[in-house]
Amino acid sequence: MIELQHAPTKPRVRRADRVPEDIHYRDTGCHLSPSCLSCMLERCIYDEPEGGHIHRRWARDQEIYLLYRQHPSDIGELALRFGVSRRTVHRAVARLRAAAPSGRS
Repeated sequence: MIELQHAPTKPRVRRADRVPEDIHYRDTGCHLSPSCLSCMLERCIYDEPEGGHIHRRWARDQEIYLLYRQHPSDIGELALRFGVSRRTVHRAVARLRAAAPSGRS
């Protein structure tokens, strides 16, 4: 009788246990840098709380506020333009009005 011997199999490594060198990552960067490896920031924005949303929201709110100062009656149009609610426009204006130096509104 002939016995077949199977080659010993290596234990399968679960994905979570793989070493980083065995995994291929795509370096897609972010809105600040096209590549993580060539980024100028000391700490990644995705390591920050809310993953950089605060910076994008602040920039959006500044633009809303500048446009609001030019045309204060266009709250609905600003909401449509930025894809936010009318209440969000009011909050953005209030936040930046409070942050503006005194004497400016």
